[in-house]
Amino acid sequence: MSQAIKHPATIAAPRIKFRADGLLSFLPVVLAVGGAVALALLRWRTGGEHFPSDGALMMLALACYLTAAIFHLTNLYAPSTLFQRIGLWTATGGVFFNLASWFVRWVATYERELT
Repeated sequence: MSQAIKHPATIAAPRIKFRADGLLSFLPVVLAVGGAVALALLRWRTGGEHFPSDGALMMLALACYLTAAIFHLTNLYAPSTLFQRIGLWTATGGVFFNLASWFVRWVATYERELT
């Protein structure tokens, strides 16, 4: 007990600093989710006649995920900022198409329930 704490413990709230580069890092998430919602709203407003099906959007998502995986694996063996960015944005495209597929499926189910 000879090594007692000499300063009283203080509890302070962490300071949250919103920097421009910190907020800019959320851009892929905002674009993917916002774009998927916009695509679902477009599907709801225009109807499903000349609109890609949820299966087609899922295949586009799979293609984006595989392309992103290739660029990220290439980045492991030959580090490059370009490969890292291409991998990030193609993965963002995959998330966009995946969410859009789910939203389009829900809109189609909603329309089917109404008729």
